[in-house]
Amino acid sequence: MNTFRVALAVAALFWGVAAVSAATAAEPVPASPVFSDTAVEAAVQLEDRQGYNSDYLFGMSRGLANSTMTPALKPLFFVFTIPLDIAFLPFAAIGGFF
Repeated sequence: MNTFRVALAVAALFWGVAAVSAATAAEPVPASPVFSDTAVEAAVQLEDRQGYNSDYLFGMSRGLANSTMTPALKPLFFVFTIPLDIAFLPFAAIGGFF
């Protein structure tokens, strides 16, 4: 009998959540000017990328150096990022053309 009560409570909870979700989904959401197409186009600066881009070379080490991590922990993580950057160097060098 106790299992039946638990199953009934779970079913009531499920249907209650489903009813609330259906009721709130029917309300129209006003369009925000922050996410309009013109705002997105203004925020994204499209540049003509001609030539080679070196942002991929040693990207993990560069990201670690520019991070806000505690400076005392950075040398510990450089032990891992520098070998990984060297291992992926051919792929990063090719990726700079795209």
